[in-house]
Amino acid sequence: MAIATPCDVHWDTMAGTTRKRRCEACARDVYDLSAHSLEEANALLGNGDRPCIGFRRRHDGTVVANDCGRARPVDWLRKWGATTAVVVTLVSLATAVVSWCRPQLQRARMTQSRSDALELRSAVVRYLGLVRNARCATTEDLVRTGVVDPSIRTTDAWDLPFRVECNGEDIVVSSAGPDRVFGSDDDLR
Repeated sequence: MAIATPCDVHWDTMAGTTRKRRCEACARDVYDLSAHSLEEANALLGNGDRPCIGFRRRHDGTVVANDCGRARPVDWLRKWGATTAVVVTLVSLATAVVSWCRPQLQRARMTQSRSDALELRSAVVRYLGLVRNARCATTEDLVRTGVVDPSIRTTDAWDLPFRVECNGEDIVVSSAGPDRVFGSDDDLR
């Protein structure tokens, strides 16, 4: 339904109530059908006069009366169906991003832990050169003696302390890796 000659005067500029206001531009009363019950609106439109009216429409074009109650089930389903589609799309997108990012994050953690382990190994070599008759060094020994600055990471990317082992000339600094268990396949050296 189209209005042949819609009024240019905005409802909020007219004086009156929520149901009826006076338009000073045309000196007529204007009725808001959406503030009337369906029975009142029919009586107003069916009395032979041609009143000025205003109303609200749903997206499907139906006029809203104040006793219409809730939106029709089809409207409700359409609204929630669209919302659900958006939510499902966003969840799917977030899942895809997480699925892509998780391996990237795991690789970055492993690379960082390997780098930190190499730095600690170098510090153990320096420690053994500085401290006479030292057998091996813990990360605490390295920090306490100043061989390693306290700001240097002494834990791996999973916040577990590195393990330092010395076997003669062989020095191994290792991380338990992603599973956080030493002695498994994912340990880093």
